[in-house]
Amino acid sequence: MLQNPKLSEQRGVTGNHFFDFLSCTTRLWLSNKRINVGLDNEHIMIGNYIDEKTKPRSRKRLIIQGLCSIDYIEEKSGIEVHEVKKGRTPTEPHYFQLLFYMQIIYELTEKEPLGFLHLPQVRKVVKVIRDEKKVYDAYNEIVKVLSGPCPKPKLKPICVGCSFMEMCWA
Repeated sequence: MLQNPKLSEQRGVTGNHFFDFLSCTTRLWLSNKRINVGLDNEHIMIGNYIDEKTKPRSRKRLIIQGLCSIDYIEEKSGIEVHEVKKGRTPTEPHYFQLLFYMQIIYELTEKEPLGFLHLPQVRKVVKVIRDEKKVYDAYNEIVKVLSGPCPKPKLKPICVGCSFMEMCWA
């Protein structure tokens, strides 16, 4: 067991922080300061639509206030954590957000969960195995970013659809 506080007992770092950290540290920092722009962003609206239309009958959304909002959980041969994402291929931010959720479920239940990334646009499902070390390494880096000054933006492909694009590049 790693010498870190249980993520399920801390508040402040969420699954969205993991997604933002792997996408853009500027976005992570701005979001953490509760700077909300582009709530009508086309990419956010498309993602929400895809999320709502995927497996609506079997969904059991799990929300743990201040920690996570998991798209849905299923119990078949064990606990399955499912995340639905927009796109054609799974990205590192998608993967790490799901890893964080799986770590939370593991800490709360002491049962090994399986993770699944759903990409309904291409009818693809990717199986993910929990990796505690990766989660805690990313968590420690997130805490470092959040405790420092706002990182300078770096132009990346994600900037094109980012709700902070005008703030960073205007």
